[in-house]
Amino acid sequence: MKSKTKIVSITLIFSAFMISVSCVPKQEKVEKIIEDGVEVMLNHLEPYKIKGEPSTFDIEEKFVIDFEKDDITEYEISDIRGFDVDSEGNIYLSSYKGSDNCIFKFDGKGNFITSFGRKGQGPGELRYARNLYVNNQDLIQTIASSRHRLISYEKDGSLVDEIPLKPDISRIIPLKTGKFLVSKRTGARESLYYFRIALFLYNAEFGETKELEKVIIPNRASASYWMASNRNIYVGNDERGYEIWVYDLEGNLRRKIKKEYESVEIPDEIKEGIKEAYEMLRRQSRRPSKTVEAPAHWPPFSAFFIDEKERLYVRSWEKGENIGESIHDVFNQDGAFIERISLNIYFSRECKYAVVKKNLLYFLREKESGYKELVVSRIKWEKQIKNQLEPKSSKATAFLYRKKYINELLTYLNLYKSNLP
Repeated sequence: MKSKTKIVSITLIFSAFMISVSCVPKQEKVEKIIEDGVEVMLNHLEPYKIKGEPSTFDIEEKFVIDFEKDDITEYEISDIRGFDVDSEGNIYLSSYKGSDNCIFKFDGKGNFITSFGRKGQGPGELRYARNLYVNNQDLIQTIASSRHRLISYEKDGSLVDEIPLKPDISRIIPLKTGKFLVSKRTGARESLYYFRIALFLYNAEFGETKELEKVIIPNRASASYWMASNRNIYVGNDERGYEIWVYDLEGNLRRKIKKEYESVEIPDEIKEGIKEAYEMLRRQSRRPSKTVEAPAHWPPFSAFFIDEKERLYVRSWEKGENIGESIHDVFNQDGAFIERISLNIYFSRECKYAVVKKNLLYFLREKESGYKELVVSRIKWEKQIKNQLEPKSSKATAFLYRKKYINELLTYLNLYKSNLP
């Protein structure tokens, strides 16, 4: 009898153990394949649950530089065209209108320090500062559009040097290696409705060394976007859909990040605006072109930024939790989709989308008045699982998103007006 009781007890204990083990969430296998010797990460609609991977995102606002406030408006900062942050947390931003200077410096607490980059045609002077970045030596670099030169300043605003640029260079991103990621307009336009940009690596002496790829730029919202981190170069190309290519800083293709997505329909009033824009381009162009229909859906994404852990945050067109927010897909350093978060970040192709340094997230946010404010928030990831975001819908949310889409459409129109043949 004792023997039978012992067997039954062991059986019950074993069964309970197996049930408890079966109830523990299993780690999902991340899908990936190899194409032409390159790793391709295959991501689906839902994030992967990866053991040990931080999956809970928290953001805490530290301070805001409000360019509508009286103590800031005296510096005449408006129409912000770019910003970046140095190793000490000082913030630099470029403004097109207003002051006699184009570049403004704030400290790590949001206090105004100085301005430099005087407007003019002389050495170190600008018409406006375009493409502003802080390089690995804490030099502030920007393109002087009027004289088409890459100008470098010390942190105090003193001039370091000027590098003459060819007219076809449109954007320059300094890399940690001392090299540059350079975008150049390719030859003649293939179509009235799009043009192409070629991405090149340039060495420290600003000599062309390697072409990475050609990216299509349509005259509408697109998934063509590129950015560099301390380790990699990330490139989205509208022709590829939701697929981001990852190069190392020597220009070697290391990985392709693919993701399934649900298309977001373009509102009817925005479609009408796109049709009108197409028709305006046809009328202003001196060469014949066929009519092109407005797209029915937004592209899969519009921009992205990278944090210091090499997480990739991709801005989708899906509405976020609160008014003005958009859902961002987050991928880990290996390209696996791990989370969806909701952020309110102002997007313009003339301005860096967001910067992360020392766990601080820097970004622009648009106020209801139309003024911008620069927000500095602390971000933190924890190893917990939280529920997926459920976007809220309301008339106010819909109105704000339509306003945002219209503003972005106007940005594309201005871009194309300047590139008409």
